[in-house]
Amino acid sequence: MKRSALTLGEITVANATVRRSQVHWLVSDGHRCAAGEPFAYCSIGLQSRTRVSRDRPFADEELDLQVALAAPRAGTLRHASQDASMGTRDRFQMSDDWTPDFVTGHLECDSDSPPAEPAMLRFFAGRRFSEIADTRAGLLTGWYDRSRTWAGEQAAAGTLTCLGSCEQEGIVLGEHLPFAELFDAADRRAHVVYVPDDALVPAARITAEQLARTPEAAREIAADFSRTFGNGKVVPSPREWIFMNAMIASLLRSPLSEPLDVLNRGGVRRISAPDAVLCSLNIEPVSLLRHRTLGYSLHQYGYRIAMAGPAVLDWLRRNFEQVKRTPDDVKHDYEALIDAARTHGDMQFLAINAVTTFGTEQVQRYKQFERPLGNVLGSVRARELNVMLHDLARSRNVAIVDGDAIAADLGSRLHVPDRMHGSPTLQQEVRKEIVRLLRDRRVAGFT
Repeated sequence: MKRSALTLGEITVANATVRRSQVHWLVSDGHRCAAGEPFAYCSIGLQSRTRVSRDRPFADEELDLQVALAAPRAGTLRHASQDASMGTRDRFQMSDDWTPDFVTGHLECDSDSPPAEPAMLRFFAGRRFSEIADTRAGLLTGWYDRSRTWAGEQAAAGTLTCLGSCEQEGIVLGEHLPFAELFDAADRRAHVVYVPDDALVPAARITAEQLARTPEAAREIAADFSRTFGNGKVVPSPREWIFMNAMIASLLRSPLSEPLDVLNRGGVRRISAPDAVLCSLNIEPVSLLRHRTLGYSLHQYGYRIAMAGPAVLDWLRRNFEQVKRTPDDVKHDYEALIDAARTHGDMQFLAINAVTTFGTEQVQRYKQFERPLGNVLGSVRARELNVMLHDLARSRNVAIVDGDAIAADLGSRLHVPDRMHGSPTLQQEVRKEIVRLLRDRRVAGFT
């Protein structure tokens, strides 16, 4: 049995010192690790040696920049002792310098191994909706409007941005460690970004408008919201202010053109646009909200608006009108989004289709329903959207993630009983299909 010390290894960042928290274990002492399996993590920070600027790396993620340490080979992990935990201070202030020869643990291997070798690095970062939501009790445990992961041994090869829907959460973030299943299904060189639908649902028209919005237009939207939200008949509660501030902040950003910093052992690199984008038809509503004077679009699920409170509903009713959208309208929205996005780079687009093969349709006659049927029957609209997606695939070279066919093969009633939220088995199969499509399209990091 060979015993190898697992060290941190070198991280070199120009004009900055890398600091870290204490090491927190993800597995127990004596755990049998597979090669590449994360066994511990710590928070890290970049302490500038020069004047601090607003454009510094990870400026909006600096309290949620973390690194997982992974086993470089299979073996039995043994914890190394460390100084007593510094508790709350350790979560908010980096207590130690990152030193390459610091021993995090030992790996007992059956095969030959060096006396010491660096653990593999996997980085995580999150941008919070609010710094007040400051729970930092684990790996990516915050309330984020964007979270992401990438490999740290070398420069991340390619970026996949996922415009999140509730069905995507399990597929992209997974069931265990954040992003673990998707990251492992790729070649562990990808940079994966997840933008959730917590505050704002990223329908195609909204995302296209975000991409085209000027700084002047963004300031006008923010100023209008500040003037109007508290001026209705219903006085907003503090929780309603939090919800609406999160929504407006999300609206004024563009998830497809925001610069993103990635760190590896050789330093920091900035990415200006993703290589691939994952969308979902399931978040495209029959009606969008359009601002009566400024003309921008908004969408959030009805149950979330109801939970947010009466002042939110009052503001939306006073300032927005509902705009019906046919499948052709959705197609035009996607075409506008894709055309605008591809001016920023050669992005590949993938879209998860809607589940239609449910097998419990009870409609005997369609005469009793208003036309168009897709506005009143979800099953009909899902089929219409899926047909539209095939047209979009031809006109804009979009890859279809056929979750409908996968659900049918597995059994829709068992694996997606509400036509939206899949079982872990369905999520795994859809995840495999996403990775296959990215490989077929030769997206870096997935080949």
